[in-house]
Amino acid sequence: MKLRLLAALLAIVSFSAQANTLNTTVDVSTKTKTVQYVNFNVSTAGAFSITATRNLADVTHYLADPFVYLFKSSLDAANFLQANDDANDFTWNSLINRNLDYGSYILAISSFNFTLDNALNGTNLWVNDINHGLVDIGISSRTGIASLANTTSSVSAVPLPAAAWLFGTGLLSLAGLRKRKSA
Repeated sequence: MKLRLLAALLAIVSFSAQANTLNTTVDVSTKTKTVQYVNFNVSTAGAFSITATRNLADVTHYLADPFVYLFKSSLDAANFLQANDDANDFTWNSLINRNLDYGSYILAISSFNFTLDNALNGTNLWVNDINHGLVDIGISSRTGIASLANTTSSVSAVPLPAAAWLFGTGLLSLAGLRKRKSA
């Protein structure tokens, strides 16, 4: 009985568990806009990871250095939540790990030397022909749910890895071997 209950529980978990992942690409450029904005809505609060990484396919702009500012509800200094330039000492990519509540959010994206005033007024004079380029934005959570607003970017639900099935099968095999030895 316990074995069947375990198998049923593993089957339910592997079908229902998924990560919410949103992906989009923006062009921080002197030819388009030096500050780009990604609007998204959180419908279920949770711990979110927001990344801004240099697009590896954009080989002509290898010095792109994404810098992000996160705002809640509207683009206003009072709604500023967090900023990040470099996730760590080994990368120029940006990373924000934060709990987000239900509501709408705005992510302002530009390049190196990006200030709060730049994020609010939409212009970063430090963007030039060397440090601009395509930036991939990722917004993901294992506990929260978000959706992109006013954009045609891709959204993908990421299922729990097949390793859960393998782990469950291994447990069932061990239980079967134990029964066989005791008989």
